[in-house]
Amino acid sequence: PTPNEEFSLGSPVIAGEDLYVTTDRLYALKAKTGLMKWSFAATGPVSTSVAVSDDLVLVGSGPYNVRLGEGYVTAVDRKTGQARWEYSTEGEVVVPPVIADEVVIAGTEYGNLAAIKLSDGASIWTTAHDGGVAAITAWKHLIIVSRSGRDGLTAYEIETGHEAWTFG
Repeated sequence: PTPNEEFSLGSPVIAGEDLYVTTDRLYALKAKTGLMKWSFAATGPVSTSVAVSDDLVLVGSGPYNVRLGEGYVTAVDRKTGQARWEYSTEGEVVVPPVIADEVVIAGTEYGNLAAIKLSDGASIWTTAHDGGVAAITAWKHLIIVSRSGRDGLTAYEIETGHEAWTFG
């Protein structure tokens, strides 16, 4: 972004010597100097902060046209800033993707969850979550999802997407 350009930042994430931040695009900066290494324009406007693996940066985005209803998770090469794969979701991705056991978990505005192979973006499973998705975290073999619209948590098995437990 230019100094006079209006934009809002997603939460910055540091991995190694790199700083990743989102506006309507994904930016990779040198953490020490703030100099831009590359920027990436996703298929739709970037809507989340990032998750970082050894060689990928993952970011969620939404549709340019709300009526289309699609969102995306895009895996971007940390060195080159080029897309490696893109996964289409039903609805805008509203929380940062989470990486657990070589699986990427994405949550959408409609409460859908998707488990995606980190290596190639292939679908592992999808499930409809009761309520919108407010936050996702991972612990051992579970992903834990905080519901929006109503209080509570639901845990799912990472491998299968089956519900393990609920709270609230």
